[in-house]
Amino acid sequence: MLTEKQIQERRLGIGGSDTHHLLNERPYGCQRSLWYDKRSVKPDYPLITTGIMERGNDLELFVAKFYRKTTGRMIRRHQTRVHKKYSWARANVDRQIIGVKDKDGPGILECKTSGREMFYKIKSEGLPIGYVLQLQWYLWITGYAWGSYAILWPDSWYPDGFLYFDYDRDDELIALLEEAGSRFWRAVENGPTPGRLDPGDKRCSKCSFRTQCQGLALLQSVESNGEIEVDNTIKDIVELVVEAKELQDEAALLLKNRKSELMDLVGSRQAVDCDGYRVHAKPIVSRRFQSKLFKSDNPEDYKLYLAESVSRPLKIYPK
Repeated sequence: MLTEKQIQERRLGIGGSDTHHLLNERPYGCQRSLWYDKRSVKPDYPLITTGIMERGNDLELFVAKFYRKTTGRMIRRHQTRVHKKYSWARANVDRQIIGVKDKDGPGILECKTSGREMFYKIKSEGLPIGYVLQLQWYLWITGYAWGSYAILWPDSWYPDGFLYFDYDRDDELIALLEEAGSRFWRAVENGPTPGRLDPGDKRCSKCSFRTQCQGLALLQSVESNGEIEVDNTIKDIVELVVEAKELQDEAALLLKNRKSELMDLVGSRQAVDCDGYRVHAKPIVSRRFQSKLFKSDNPEDYKLYLAESVSRPLKIYPK
């Protein structure tokens, strides 16, 4: 958990963990939310520090240890760095990597922990864009040519739950971050406030600034023929629906990652037996009607086959 001193220090400029906000990068990035934070605007809802967050901080030493054990590379602690040209561009780096013969100078090491689902997602798809942006930000500020990300899934521990990735400096991406950071910090100092995300965006539902940012916009986004009735008898079931939707999203991600894990184990085999189950993974060729292409090529014929239907989609907006 960040101390008050650390919180105030972070408000002196833009750090690596802020970079996904600069570009409104999903799933959590929001430039407007970051602007509120840097301007020390009081949030509507306090940020709750979970045990998972604190676990990540406490396990940083182990992640660094496993990285050194796996790679044989020497690492050491690294002080906070500030860009030579921009005082608002800051880097709180986890570790510095030194003495690697096949690399151009020292490198940056970032240490992360993750849950099972995220671990397998990273293993199959690579690092999330937010992690890549953070590392490139640090390479820009330090002037280094390369860096590494080390990921630990604590429940599995070492070595099965450990991954690392080397990344080279990407000057094109760094130029994009420099431009976005410069523009954003001017807005922090002089305005204007960055634009809002769409009121229906999932990122807004749990944002600490959601009421003062989106409250009016959310109400305006709901079409109504008159005054909206207030009925607090539905509040309990609304919260249950929201909770169920979150569980559904988590279950969908869990199922996707479990299937990916299973496919890795099955490999190229088309059928595999185990106690109580038979798993099929045979290639299937399917044919689907390309409605968008048909509409583009035959707009008049497409209209002839349209049938009107009426529905009442249920949408819930946070206030």
